[in-house]
Formats: sequence, C-alpha cells, structure tokens
Amino acid sequence: MQRTETSQSGVVTPESDLALVRAVLVGDRRAGRELAQRMRCVPRILAVLNQRRGRPLRHHDLEDLSQDALAIIWEKLSSFHGLVILERWMFRFCLFSMQNRLRRFARLHRVEGQRLGQNREEPPAPDAAAEHYEALEGHLARLPVEEAEVVRLKHYEQCTFEEIGERMKTSPNTAKTRYYRALRRIESALDGQLLEDTA
Repeated sequence: MQRTETSQSGVVTPESDLALVRAVLVGDRRAGRELAQRMRCVPRILAVLNQRRGRPLRHHDLEDLSQDALAIIWEKLSSFHGLVILERWMFRFCLFSMQNRLRRFARLHRVEGQRLGQNREEPPAPDAAAEHYEALEGHLARLPVEEAEVVRLKHYEQCTFEEIGERMKTSPNTAKTRYYRALRRIESALDGQLLEDTA
C-alpha cells in the first residue's frame, strides 16, 4: 500500500503522520514498524516528567507506566486526526497517565499516613515541565528527523555524543553537528516567534 512519506528534507508533518497512522490501521507492516519506532519517545517523556517532579516513581513503576501509556495510545490510535505530529499527540497521553499515577500514589500515601496516625502531606504538585516539553516537541516537529532524534536522545536520555552516534549508526562528530544545527534552528524559530509577539 502506498502512503505519503515525510518531505524530502526529512521533516515530519502532521499530514505525513496522519498518512502513517492510516496505513497502520489498515495493516501496513512497514508503517507499523515505523510507528513502533516513533513510540519509543513514550518512556523517554515519562522519565523526564518523573525527573522534573523529583522522581516520585521508581524504575519499575516507570516501566509499568510506559506500558500503560503505550496501551492507551494504541487503543486511541484511530482518534489521531493529524492536527499535530505524533510525538506531541502522544505527549498528552503520557502526561495524563503520569498525572493519574501520581494521584493514585498520593491517595495511597494519604491513606497510609492515616493508618499510621500521621499527618502526611501530599507530594508536591506538578511543575511547568509539561508545558516546557510539549513546546519543545512542537519545535522538534519542524526539524529534520535525524536532528530531532539527536536532541531527544541528548535531553530526554542524557546520552553522550558517542552513545548517540552508536545508536544512530553514525560518528560522534556527526551527532554533535546535528545537535548544534538543531539548536540553531530552534533558536532562530524562537527569535522569529519573539519578533511576532512584540510586533
């Protein structure tokens, strides 16, 4: 089955992602493999959200949460309408799953405190990390795929350029070049947005 690919520059668009999802839904195996690769962002996003909240979830809790979020995303895949890129759409499910899990932990925390006769406070409320990373995904959506992936590996997983090069089957210098090129593109976009906001 033929489907729309990303643009020649390699930039993912909401339209190309909608074509990808539609191909997956009709059983295109190649599209399924591509989507599975893209869904690798889910545990990364959850790990960053957890870190920004002071790491209330342990490693095995995060693994369980990742599986829950991925299951929800697969279940809701037919509701993707191509208004944003997939990573940004999946981010919302990650945030929803994280918030639900933290609320559940807060209830257990409170009940345990009452059982022990203690006045335990709930964990601190989520900070602005969600908005920050959703905005970042919006900028990454406008980058060539390879550059966006380098930024995600560098910031979501704290990989070194050597590790990034190994995972992307390229040299550390190429990984570094892509990273700083991506930052320049993002800075340029932010400067343009600032000019629009102050016009």
